[in-house]
Amino acid sequence: MKKRFIIIALLLSSFMFFSIMLISCVTEQPKYTPKPYYYFKEEQFNENYQKWKDLNISDYSFVWEIYGATPNVTIYGSVTRRGEEFSVEITYDEEHYRDERMKKRIPNEGDATYMTSIDDAFNLIKSTYATQKELFDKGELFSVTASVNYDKQCFFPEYASVDTEEEWDYIEEADGVYVAPDGKRPELSFGITKFEILK
Repeated sequence: MKKRFIIIALLLSSFMFFSIMLISCVTEQPKYTPKPYYYFKEEQFNENYQKWKDLNISDYSFVWEIYGATPNVTIYGSVTRRGEEFSVEITYDEEHYRDERMKKRIPNEGDATYMTSIDDAFNLIKSTYATQKELFDKGELFSVTASVNYDKQCFFPEYASVDTEEEWDYIEEADGVYVAPDGKRPELSFGITKFEILK
């Protein structure tokens, strides 16, 4: 009788243990709820801009590249600057930009993206970030991220991007690991190459 009681007790204990395990697996775990965020190393940005200005380089040339989703979307601007005088020659894939809708993306004189100097490049980053940060503060954007890589000798922005998201749309790849979807929207993405100090 005692043996039978022990066996029944063990069976009941095992049943309860596995029932609890099953319930815990089936019960939906609370989803990770991220907070809105913004990112910009503004102090580093200001330091590099000041270092660039301290060099007092007045005569120089460079090429800016405004990037798109594919290489044939990239727009190039070759800039030559001597003091206050400058010239800008813009080139692009004419086949890709043949219709009027696409032509509107080509920078014209007076546009923020029509860079005529390194100072314009710095100002473009700052103004683009400020505009998107204002929308973030109003709750219209989930995130604003500004990333800048600087030249180690002359401190100008070699590459800059300002990305935004209207809502949390990262995809859970594995437990607790999230990756950005392909649809993350770049507000600005450009680079500076072939920088040369002129004699």
